[in-house]
Amino acid sequence: METDDTSKMSDEIQQNFTCEICIEPTRLSQKFGHDNDSVHNICFMCIGSHIKSKIDENITSINCPQLDCGKTLTPLECQPIIPSSLFVKWSDGLCRSYVSVRKGCSCPYRNCSELIINECNKPTTKCACPRCKRLICYKCRVPWHAGFRCGERPQERDADQVRFDRLVKKKKWTRCPTCGQSIERVGGCRFVVCRCRTTYCHLCGSKGGCSHDANATFRSLIASLFPIFITLLIIMFGAAIILYLVIQICIVLIH
Repeated sequence: METDDTSKMSDEIQQNFTCEICIEPTRLSQKFGHDNDSVHNICFMCIGSHIKSKIDENITSINCPQLDCGKTLTPLECQPIIPSSLFVKWSDGLCRSYVSVRKGCSCPYRNCSELIINECNKPTTKCACPRCKRLICYKCRVPWHAGFRCGERPQERDADQVRFDRLVKKKKWTRCPTCGQSIERVGGCRFVVCRCRTTYCHLCGSKGGCSHDANATFRSLIASLFPIFITLLIIMFGAAIILYLVIQICIVLIH
């Protein structure tokens, strides 16, 4: 017959498990798992230590320490079992890794610093910050430098160049991406041709393949089809009038 002490010990054994990392008996409530179908014999403390060691090594993509698992840990699933400071550090590290891969930048204005990512994966220069709406140069990571090309240092410009840059900004001129010549667009298509024979978009400076290219093509197609549409309407209207007159003549002749 079992004594009370033996019964209590048996209950404790059933409510505990042995962590495969620290080899310590731990309560079942401290067993880590990704979901109900993927629970490991690893305690919360060892998971937290594993994450901290990886973060200290500047590793943000952290695999589950269970050898036969193969899953990647995420900050959200581990948030309840790790310190808040570690959660924030891990999340920030993942954001920095994502930005470095996508080649993002921060808004250069000190009172903004919004994260900006080029989601189109196309060469980009002039763009607007989604938060403060001010223009920046995505390539140079500086406020938009109207009147001079990427790589030119504004500190090295003389007074005449500065005044000319202001004029370029005021008149909304753009520079040819090939030769740097300033060009004014009076009207018509957004794609202009420089005297060096370079064709580029007057809005974004791209030599082709930008989003404005499709819009310009669509408008050009509509403009070319509009006269044909008007001509067809006139012909159909004239034919209707002639048909009406013929019917009226036939009615008169019958009577």
